[in-house]
Amino acid sequence: MSQIQDFDSTTECCRAAARQAGGSIFTLPSRLLGSLYLWQTRINERREMASLDERMLKDAGTSREEILHETSKPFWRG
Repeated sequence: MSQIQDFDSTTECCRAAARQAGGSIFTLPSRLLGSLYLWQTRINERREMASLDERMLKDAGTSREEILHETSKPFWRG
């Protein structure tokens, strides 16, 4: 069997496995991009929370301790 045929059969095997799992060949890349977007959003929101002054915190109904707790989390934790 040539290398091209090996590649074609491997690719078809991967596609069949993805269909059987209920997804497509684009499922993993889209999930990865979705995770990256979520992580970047968390980073941005936590930076913004950390920059709030006491008046803004009072308006939001939260405390500096709650903000410190939230901003101390790593970006991959919700």
